[in-house]
Amino acid sequence: MKKIISLLCGTCLILAISTMSWAEYTTSGDSTATMQIPTIMILDLTGNISWITPTAADLNTGYTSKSAATSFVVNSNGNWKVTIKAAGGTSGANEYFLLDSTTSTLPVTALHWKSHLMDAGDMDSTTVHDTAWIDFNADGSCTPNVAEGTPGGEAQFIMDYKIDVDWKTPPGDAQSYTVTLTYTLEAN
Repeated sequence: MKKIISLLCGTCLILAISTMSWAEYTTSGDSTATMQIPTIMILDLTGNISWITPTAADLNTGYTSKSAATSFVVNSNGNWKVTIKAAGGTSGANEYFLLDSTTSTLPVTALHWKSHLMDAGDMDSTTVHDTAWIDFNADGSCTPNVAEGTPGGEAQFIMDYKIDVDWKTPPGDAQSYTVTLTYTLEAN
């Protein structure tokens, strides 16, 4: 009986030590995962604008226009706006279309635009200006924005342009009137 009690006490002691050892090495804790999502905006602009040579009818009308002259796609995870600025040569604070390096110029105020939404993608809201021609200011800036919208992707837009030309517009001979149009996508 003494052997059984000793064996029983030894087993209890081993169980007590095993339980204490397990409790000493068991821990718990929390882990926090954090991620900051930046504002991501992508503007994909397609195409240079090649104008058709104005005809006598255009000069009689006072302008020549080009529909769907260029297009762009906007992807943004925040509210956004697209602006446009025209830059050619300058004379004081005024921007001009340049006839290469000669002295013949057209003011950028002769250039006008309209924007059209072709496909909203998965954006809930977009604004464009597709009814009246929008003018460039003498410094090449313009208001309103070309387009603006809410977060989403794959919104597709096209731009129409019109240039005022008439019988007093200097001919370009073999040279072209040139202006750079800079589109900018930014948070709104």
